[in-house]
Amino acid sequence: MKADSAPNGLSHTAARGELATGGTVVVLSCGVPQGEELSTTLRNGGYRIAWLPPAEMRAAVLVNSRPYWRIEQLCEICSAFRRAAPTLPLVVVGPNDLEAKVKLFELGVDDYVVESFDHKEFLARIKSIIRRRGCGIF
Repeated sequence: MKADSAPNGLSHTAARGELATGGTVVVLSCGVPQGEELSTTLRNGGYRIAWLPPAEMRAAVLVNSRPYWRIEQLCEICSAFRRAAPTLPLVVVGPNDLEAKVKLFELGVDDYVVESFDHKEFLARIKSIIRRRGCGIF
C-alpha cells in the first residue's frame, strides 16, 4: 500500500493490483494512517482502493480524522463529489460533531460513521450503501 498525493492537496491511499470482485472504493484522508487503516478494512472486504474518476468508483469514503479538515473544506469536497457523481455512494468518517453531520447529510452524504467504530460494522455499511445505490433505492 502506498500513500500518494491526490488532486486538491488531498492524500489518499492506493492499492495496486487486480480488481477485486467488490469493485473500487476511493478513500480520501486528511490523516494518512487512518485512511490506510480503512483501506485495509475495505481491501479485506474484497474492494480495490484507488483514486479514479468518479464514473469508475463504487463508493467514496472521506476520512476526517486527525488532523481534521474544517467543516467548510469537507462540505466543499462533498459538494464536488455530489455534482460530479450524484449517484456515487458517499461516506464520511469523523468525530461525533452534530453540526457537521447535519450539514453533510443536507449536502447528500449517504452515511456518517463516528470515529472509534467497529471495522466489521463499517464494511457492512459500505456494502449496504453500494447495494441500495445499485438498486436505486436512495
